Amino acid sequence: VYNVCSGVDLAVQDLADQLLAQATVPLRFEIDPDLLRPVDVPVIRGSHDRITAATGWEPEISISQTLTDLLDDWRQRVAAES
Repeated sequence: VYNVCSGVDLAVQDLADQLLAQATVPLRFEIDPDLLRPVDVPVIRGSHDRITAATGWEPEISISQTLTDLLDDWRQRVAAES
């Protein structure tokens, strides 16, 4: 099992903010208090050391670019279905 990750921690709120910033329609996220965990680990950070040692792979693409590419892909898929 390998972690394919940057090794940099990022808050879910930061991811949500980046997605909202790229939205082409008005959106907002709402927190459902019933779904919040009673206790949460403040930071969970993956390490790519094992996959790097085994394959030489290194993270090169930023999370911002990854989100942009993902959104663009889904926008193209939705447009193709219309």
